[in-house]
Amino acid sequence: ALLRKEGLLDGSIKGPEVLHRAGCLKAEVGRYEDAVADFRDARASLEQTNTLVSKLGVDVLEHLGDALGELGSTDGCVEALEQAVAILEKKNKLESKRGAVLLIKVGDALVELGYPEDAVNTYFDARDILRAAGKLHGVEAAGMLANLGSLQAELNSASRQDIRATLSSALELYRQAGAEGT
Repeated sequence: ALLRKEGLLDGSIKGPEVLHRAGCLKAEVGRYEDAVADFRDARASLEQTNTLVSKLGVDVLEHLGDALGELGSTDGCVEALEQAVAILEKKNKLESKRGAVLLIKVGDALVELGYPEDAVNTYFDARDILRAAGKLHGVEAAGMLANLGSLQAELNSASRQDIRATLSSALELYRQAGAEGT
């Protein structure tokens, strides 16, 4: 209400930026319901001004998805994250680390929703993007590979050799990340 009163939600880019920052701060301290409200207001403001297809739009949607996930609203989480992925795809920027990270988040949420086959496909896309960019490293990539290998085993959707290779790659990335952190 204060933001509206001060004229910060008048359709200028300042309103959505302020709402996004406020939502991030609230999420940081665990006030996810309030954060979701701010992110939704920021999204609405960006939609009103036809500027949702932007870096700020992707940021707002990603953080909205994260906050909804924290609240247990996995459907809403997937919807927001997939909208962010679609924007990156539209701007030809999905083939980036940012795109892969969003895909990993979508895959994680799909697992929670009980769609393991869709999650496997999403993780494959993320893995391929990271591999092509030479960025298949770190704890995030290791976690994604571990999830991928586990799902492949659960679904019996890959050979034992492929599953073992995926899980071995995950273990190696975890070891490397641990060595870098010491």
